[in-house]
Amino acid sequence: TNCHRTFGTNKAGYAYDHKDGCEIIGVHAPEFSFAYNVDNVLTAVKRFELPYPIVVDDWFTIWKSFHNNVWPGRYLVDANGYIRFVRLGEGDDSQVEYEIQQLLREANPRLKFPPTDDIAAERNAFAPSCGLVTEEMFTGPMYKGQGSLANPEGYKPGVTVDYKLPSNVADGRVIIDGEWQTDPSGMIYEGKEQEPGPKAAQMQMRYHARELYAVVNVVDGKPARLYVEQDGHWLTKANKGVDVKIDGQGRSYIDVAEPRMYYLVTNPRFGSHEVTLYPGAPGMMVDSFTFGNDCQLDYPHQ
Repeated sequence: TNCHRTFGTNKAGYAYDHKDGCEIIGVHAPEFSFAYNVDNVLTAVKRFELPYPIVVDDWFTIWKSFHNNVWPGRYLVDANGYIRFVRLGEGDDSQVEYEIQQLLREANPRLKFPPTDDIAAERNAFAPSCGLVTEEMFTGPMYKGQGSLANPEGYKPGVTVDYKLPSNVADGRVIIDGEWQTDPSGMIYEGKEQEPGPKAAQMQMRYHARELYAVVNVVDGKPARLYVEQDGHWLTKANKGVDVKIDGQGRSYIDVAEPRMYYLVTNPRFGSHEVTLYPGAPGMMVDSFTFGNDCQLDYPHQ
């Protein structure tokens, strides 16, 4: 999500500054196992219509050489090849654009930007007034044991475990019921095909935010359905994310046909919620959950 929210600004800046000598080179450092597949990267580049070249840094060679440690990291390099400005994480888009214009003027002193291009500081999307959201949740144990699974059975890599659902779930944690297998990147449902219901295999999580996104994929490549409930009710047109559909029975779901981030919930206001996911078929893998606050709504949800 963090990188997705920068794509609109990147494309707008590229369209404006490219004619004056600004180049953007995107570096894709995989965060999840499916993100190492170049075909998946190509699909994402086409979906987001990114006009600049993308390097697949699957050995993290560029990541390490820049001593980077976050997604996204932005580095401005001058005409002589020196790094002149660094912004780690989201935000400060107006400052980044200001620095780009300064480097362009430095490379071409005759370059003039009209007064209408004066850069106004944008709203701080991470101010407390925007809402402090739950931290990113990883369902698998990939990040040094920092997975969010709260079942007492814990992680059992390479083994299908029949998990029993605990009585409740804390904010920022997930609990599961049914047959699941641990993957470093997430949890894979290994039970039978099913319909959603109280006795169905499921994953529950609790969060506080305005929007909810989930990275989901199917390990065998076959499209499958994932049903989504919030606070014991199906999502509606008033709170569903753009990827959510509603069937003839009023049940909300997403069709998982490719590995990517899906937009699950867009609540009308910031708050605390409990979400239940019902995988419709084996092979469904849930990797992570990320969140948006009241100031992170104005970007393309695609």
